[in-house]
Amino acid sequence: MNPLQVHPKAKAELRAARDRYADTDPELARAFLDEYRDRVRFITRFPGGGYRIPKHTSAVVRRFLFKRFPYKLIVAVHGDAHVILAIAHDGQDADYWAARLT
Repeated sequence: MNPLQVHPKAKAELRAARDRYADTDPELARAFLDEYRDRVRFITRFPGGGYRIPKHTSAVVRRFLFKRFPYKLIVAVHGDAHVILAIAHDGQDADYWAARLT
């Protein structure tokens, strides 16, 4: 598998989520980032893991849930290339990130 890429808007979402947790408790922010890194390692080891989101035909899209936090990584698969499209909070619209597929 090629290195995992991160969409610029997903990077911004990661920073925003980290900052929200840091405002409450810096230790919670570190735990959030640790879990993000854990999900990235999982994707790197098991790129076919996660739940396949069936309605997108331009690419295979998979969802990888965080264990402790109400977030998920949305990952597009184009051959050997994997791109994190979003770090989505469970309360967000389900497909707000779909425009990032293009």
